[in-house]
Amino acid sequence: MEENTSLFEQHLDEPSAIEMTETARWARMFGLVMITLMGISVLFFVFAWGKLQALFVTLSEGEQSQSMIIILVALLFCVALVSTMCFFLVRGANRIKTSLQTRDQQQFNSGLVDIKTYFIFYGVIAILGLLVTLVSFIN
Repeated sequence: MEENTSLFEQHLDEPSAIEMTETARWARMFGLVMITLMGISVLFFVFAWGKLQALFVTLSEGEQSQSMIIILVALLFCVALVSTMCFFLVRGANRIKTSLQTRDQQQFNSGLVDIKTYFIFYGVIAILGLLVTLVSFIN
């Protein structure tokens, strides 16, 4: 039978630990940058809402309220989805970095689960984007 061994029981060598720590740092930085960009875009829409509303009124001429609500809901959904994804990426990177410093296997596993969740979100978004692209080619 296969023995269940821990990553830390396999005596992770120094270069591998350094690479994993650097990877966790870059993942954390990327997640924080994305969360910051999502916050900036929300602020942009809050401050530019009057001008955007005037633009939509001139473009739609009468169907203003329905199109504005649909666009607002779609934008807020996208911002919330990307922010949630990046939250999992940052939390996973923090847990992995801390677990490498403290040699805590449970925390390392939790970090990997968080990063797995990030990639599941990313995969679903990629598949949906592919489907939208394929549908746009057909029409």
